[in-house]
Amino acid sequence: LVYEANDDINLAENGIVYIDEIDKIASSQNIIGHDVSRTGVQRALLKPMEETDVDLKVPHDPISQIQAIEHYRRTGKREKQIVNTKNILFIMSGAFEGLTDIIKKRLQRQGIGFEADIHPSEVSMDILKDVRAQDLIEFGFESEFIGRLPVIVVFDELTKDDLVEILKNPNNPIILSKKKDFMAYDINIQFEDSCLL
Repeated sequence: LVYEANDDINLAENGIVYIDEIDKIASSQNIIGHDVSRTGVQRALLKPMEETDVDLKVPHDPISQIQAIEHYRRTGKREKQIVNTKNILFIMSGAFEGLTDIIKKRLQRQGIGFEADIHPSEVSMDILKDVRAQDLIEFGFESEFIGRLPVIVVFDELTKDDLVEILKNPNNPIILSKKKDFMAYDINIQFEDSCLL
């Protein structure tokens, strides 16, 4: 974050940290007991996700040690770079494969009247919009970790038309990248709508 902010710590302290595939650090439901590696990652993220001071120079990191030595040689002072995480926005995303089953079970348990007869085959993808913190905990996240994520947003599933529109966008990095790849061989490639369907 500090690197992307051109070493401007004040700017970094108001930055955004985006972590994709966060569902991969949920404890596996097939493991009896604690899944130490995955819960360990969750616990390591707890501190930065709350207001805390993070020292950017990790003592046991060789690169940090070399940088500290170089800074001391130049200035005669020890450098301490601290980032406060109070104003840093943490955004997590993932596919959460299997979360719909957990939500369905919860909804079936609490169903009353007309909702009591909900069958898994009758439930649409909109069921994800009923996700609650307890579902994510059952999915395999630590309650403390979920407690630091107060807002849960579920996006609509992309349709075939949505995907075609994304590819038809002239500023699409995928299409631009492929055009540049072909231009390296002096080939001017054009994508027609019919090939995208």
